[in-house]
Amino acid sequence: MVDSPSFICDSMLGRLSRWLRVLGYDTLYRKDISDEDIINLLSRCNIRILLTRDRQLYIRVVEKGFKAVLILYENIIQQLSYIGKKLDLNLKVDPDNSRCSICNSKLVRVSDINSLRAIIPPLLRRSKRRFWYCRKCNKAFWKGRMWPNISRITSSALKNMRKKNL
Repeated sequence: MVDSPSFICDSMLGRLSRWLRVLGYDTLYRKDISDEDIINLLSRCNIRILLTRDRQLYIRVVEKGFKAVLILYENIIQQLSYIGKKLDLNLKVDPDNSRCSICNSKLVRVSDINSLRAIIPPLLRRSKRRFWYCRKCNKAFWKGRMWPNISRITSSALKNMRKKNL
């Protein structure tokens, strides 16, 4: 995605960080990150937007002049809808633009399935599926049994974005 925003999620937003990565957004997340580490990261890379559920952290960050969004919702559909509407995000999943949900690296479409023989199960290698690969994690991704859930959540978030009271 060209000119798309990049994010830092606080330790309470691990699930949201994974979803943003799947959607193709560069999203930093560490479960054990402290408020001070977040502020230091924001000061080093002022292009990132903090997503947080912590009202005090949000206030501190905004007072320092950094961009931040206070996430008031716990439900992932509401979270995606809220930041999608607030930041005008594209919430459609395109695996060719996705990032690794684990490490945030860009995924690469696999053209030679035999190059991943060791990590793709034999039955899947014989299928006509497309595969994407994370060079850093050495993991393969494909539209498998989770895909209907991914489609349902993103569709619901898109519909929810259209609501006026969000």
